[in-house]
Amino acid sequence: MTVLYIDDDQDDREVFQEAVFSIDPKILCYFANDGEAGMNSLRTMIVMPDLIFVDVNMPVMDGKQFLLEAKRTQGIEGIPIIMYSTTTNEAEIKLYSRLGAFDFIIKPGSFNELRQILIRVFRGERVGILSRNPKN
Repeated sequence: MTVLYIDDDQDDREVFQEAVFSIDPKILCYFANDGEAGMNSLRTMIVMPDLIFVDVNMPVMDGKQFLLEAKRTQGIEGIPIIMYSTTTNEAEIKLYSRLGAFDFIIKPGSFNELRQILIRVFRGERVGILSRNPKN
């Protein structure tokens, strides 16, 4: 499995990487610090990621702009994109569903909770808010 995680927060990227590695060190994890860098990475990757996790609030290109760009880019449009953010704004979360996000996960407060979420996601489960209400 290959994952791309896009987030401008270095600490969040490190914790995510540590959680993924603790689950399965064979999972390849690539990182970008904003949506534009994420799109540039996707355009040059030989093997596309199986999943993309993207933060909502970032400089240069935020999560919404990234989602819109990814959904209209051939070869990228079919990759499940999971919005991964601290926002709990219901209207914003519904918007991401309408724009084609696969799921929306609110960043957990603990490392162990992150591990449990990722274990389920890597099994193919939808575990976030959109899994409970996919037709928003």
